[in-house]
Amino acid sequence: MSGSAYNFGAATFAFFKTMGRRPGAVISIAVWQVLFYLALFVIAAVMFLPHVGAIVALAEAKHEPEPAQVLALFAQMGGAIFLTLVIGFALTLMVQGAWLRLLTRNEVASGVPFRFGGDELRLFVVNLLYVFFGFLMYIAIVIAVVAGSLVGALILNVAGEGTVTGGLLTGLWGFVAALAVMAVVIFLLIRFAAAPALTVRQKDIRFFESWSATKDVTGMMFLSYLVVILVSFGLGIIASVVQQIFMVGAMVSVIEPLSQLENTKGADVDQVMSILGTVFSNPVVIIALLLALVVQYIIQVIIEVCWHGVGAYAAVRYDGGDDVLAPAKPAPYAPSQSVGEAPSEG
Repeated sequence: MSGSAYNFGAATFAFFKTMGRRPGAVISIAVWQVLFYLALFVIAAVMFLPHVGAIVALAEAKHEPEPAQVLALFAQMGGAIFLTLVIGFALTLMVQGAWLRLLTRNEVASGVPFRFGGDELRLFVVNLLYVFFGFLMYIAIVIAVVAGSLVGALILNVAGEGTVTGGLLTGLWGFVAALAVMAVVIFLLIRFAAAPALTVRQKDIRFFESWSATKDVTGMMFLSYLVVILVSFGLGIIASVVQQIFMVGAMVSVIEPLSQLENTKGADVDQVMSILGTVFSNPVVIIALLLALVVQYIIQVIIEVCWHGVGAYAAVRYDGGDDVLAPAKPAPYAPSQSVGEAPSEG
């Protein structure tokens, strides 16, 4: 497989590289992603709406609700909760598949870029493997914590309980042990980070092959993820400042109804909801909320693509796919039948 040098910029800033190479594809996936999530929200709202009255009744009760009442309510909502989780998980796989096809194969289906085919089913298996090995890792961490505690107790006993030396040595041991566990966890996460991208790239389940794909670039990938995290914090601060500017400007126009909330102590739910309805039906507030959500969503997409991009770069590099990292070919979209092929394939 490819032994090319690690391109830190291409791996770390996948969003900007991809946006420059395929702006239409990035915008298409991002727009359809928000539309699908809005559809999921509407579906969930429709399914849970019949149960709102029962929830409000329990909340307004003068006494603590009986456990049987709460359990009965959850039993009634069980089907809606399960269906929402299933649809949400399927949508997550479709979104992950669409981004990884773009990042690893330079493919985006015309029209709606989301599919539920072979790519998504293989990603489902990869995510199940993540859950399984994550559970094993959790057990290993618990065992390590117990063993570390025993060693710490032994050190304290040998050095002398209640002594400064004993306290320092025990604290030092706890710090070093915690760092060691964290380092092992991060190392394993990075070594298997390319599994989803490699699975989409080669159209076959490639979970353990990620170990080979990340073998020579683990340290560089760690730095890439670290930069993505720092960029995420920076963008989050920017988003917060921009959103506050929007919302402060909007609240100026609804100071009067907001001031009424101070005088609603002891008021019923209808009065409070009426005041809030006045506030959030104001066009200025609506526009400010929409602008704040747009800013938040754009930043979320940037972070999401950059996070996927590190593993995708390692997969493409391992597979010798320099063609995907180059500028786009003339055809802006792949034929829809080439994307997310039927489950029976591969």
